[in-house]
Amino acid sequence: MVFLLKKLFNKNMKIFNFNLLHKMLKFLNKFILLLIFILCSKNMSGQKNDNYSIVVEGSSGYVLLPKTLAKDYSYGFSAELEWQTTGKHAWEHYLNFPSIGTGFRFMTLGNHEMLGNLFAVYPYLRFPLLRSQLIKVDMQTGAGLAFVTKRYSNTPHIDDDPNKIVAGMNGVIGTLVNAYFTVGFGAEVPIKNGWSIRANINGNHASNGNMGLPNNGVNIANALVGLKFSPNWEKNFRPKSIEKIPDLPRKIQYEITLSGGMVNLHYTTGKMYPMGSLAFAAYKPLSNWYSMGFGADVFYDGIYSFVNYPWKPYQNVRAAIRENDLKNLFRVGISWQHQILIGRFTAGLHAGVYFYDNIKNHQPYIDVFYRYQNGEGDLHRPIFYNYKVSYQDGWCYGRAIGKYRFSKHWLVSVGVKSHLLRADFIEWGLGYHF
Repeated sequence: MVFLLKKLFNKNMKIFNFNLLHKMLKFLNKFILLLIFILCSKNMSGQKNDNYSIVVEGSSGYVLLPKTLAKDYSYGFSAELEWQTTGKHAWEHYLNFPSIGTGFRFMTLGNHEMLGNLFAVYPYLRFPLLRSQLIKVDMQTGAGLAFVTKRYSNTPHIDDDPNKIVAGMNGVIGTLVNAYFTVGFGAEVPIKNGWSIRANINGNHASNGNMGLPNNGVNIANALVGLKFSPNWEKNFRPKSIEKIPDLPRKIQYEITLSGGMVNLHYTTGKMYPMGSLAFAAYKPLSNWYSMGFGADVFYDGIYSFVNYPWKPYQNVRAAIRENDLKNLFRVGISWQHQILIGRFTAGLHAGVYFYDNIKNHQPYIDVFYRYQNGEGDLHRPIFYNYKVSYQDGWCYGRAIGKYRFSKHWLVSVGVKSHLLRADFIEWGLGYHF
């Protein structure tokens, strides 16, 4: 570990080796793909080998970006391979026998020159909402990796100022590899002999969690229509609860998780800063598939150790900071947490409020900068105040997180901490459950 840290910095231990970090991230992305494959394969191996289906669909939709950038509709297709769960595990009964699958998705982004195309690979779960002989209705959710062909670094700069992003430029995607999320609702109408017509409405999101800027991310709302084929339809398992499955214990459970990550200061620099969090939470299962809890979070925001006053507009325009002050680097909050329980895997959404946050008094940059110029000093905001997330982080935060418990007590996690859907950083964590 000491050797690796020395490699990340140069001899004077001040300048971060961004090229080496990039190589580490490429390795990490390959590792994530392998982990996704292993986790999916473990679940799929528990199902019957002939209990699979193939889904192929074409898509069309809107890229939710200004028309100066996304000038056309999004077009594409998806191919998915999925397995019907058979009830081997208790959680399959609790969730009404969902399907598990892996998918590949291609989408144009409405501007070939500036935005290019998106390719995504993702594992997913398809939860049944209605089953009948005439129609099936379901909800699909998945997460994986998205690869974009065009980004800020390989698209034209159309302003005289080399550091300025203007309308029509790619100021939303900063890296080749991004996290990918998809969620939607679908319907399936059986035709004959294992063939079905499928239709879906999906929301898709790709961004990198501030690992490389710019990182506003790209959102696509699309509709998909296609065919589903089950080769061994005559032998396929028909989901049906035929035995009493014991309920999950309802006792309160606790977790403590230590997480870390990195963020890029600004798209014009290669500077990376460490981020981290220490989270403690208490949960109570309210059903066999859902639990609710409350948590306390301590965040370390290393990015706010920079100094950009007097005026340095391209170092970070969200906060005006005059000195590297320890009280700017920590934030503390409490959060309301919701979890979907899928065996050893847990998917959660958290919503929190900061009750200690000194950085709010340094945002937004322009307002605080002029206060400094006028000799007025820092702001002194209360816990709750009016703000625009485009210019400052604000008093609330959120987290989308996935956790996998690999033993009775230990778990690994990956989450995206955000401010009103604006990504703050990706958290890679190790936790203890008791």
